[in-house]
Amino acid sequence: MDQTFIKLEAEKKRSVRWYLESGFDRAGRAVIAKCHDCKVPGQGTTLLRKARWRTLWTTERSIKLTGQGRDRFLNRCPVCRAGEAESVSHILFRCLRWVKLRERYLGELIESLPEVHRSGSAAGCQWILGGDPIPPRKRRNLGLAFPKRLPMVRVVTQVGGFLGAIWPARVRKVKKVLPSPPKGRSGSRENRRAAPASRSAPD
Repeated sequence: MDQTFIKLEAEKKRSVRWYLESGFDRAGRAVIAKCHDCKVPGQGTTLLRKARWRTLWTTERSIKLTGQGRDRFLNRCPVCRAGEAESVSHILFRCLRWVKLRERYLGELIESLPEVHRSGSAAGCQWILGGDPIPPRKRRNLGLAFPKRLPMVRVVTQVGGFLGAIWPARVRKVKKVLPSPPKGRSGSRENRRAAPASRSAPD
């Protein structure tokens, strides 16, 4: 069995757990699916769903699953050349290539976070993607000045809008140095074509 597929299956279990623990709700998924009139550029809603499920094909994820580019981009963003891997958190909060678009789409959201979370903490990343990383009861008990869950329309229009606006330029920048996302269960069209023949072979 293809090793990339095995890694994808293991990652899927961790992604589901992260999704549930981050406070992403079913109603939020429905809003994302139906929010077609928000004028989100490009594939913003699709990219937002992938970011929430931890399946966005970033440099960090590509290295983890394929091993390619480890020597060059394990601790280096291929877009802004900063000294850290390109993760979802890096894209949303810290990548220097997207400063102007980040200010346009996400500036107000980032400013509403407590200062300690503005550089892209795990809780801040979950919140800006529409989750509720700190339950209201725990928030009250600890006296935490953490904002309430964002309305999903704002998540779609602002976060989805940001991802949709940057993604075409991001893809052009990295496509020459990173492998493309695997296609299908086994990772390639050739393997999918060969699968029926292998199943029909005599014992």
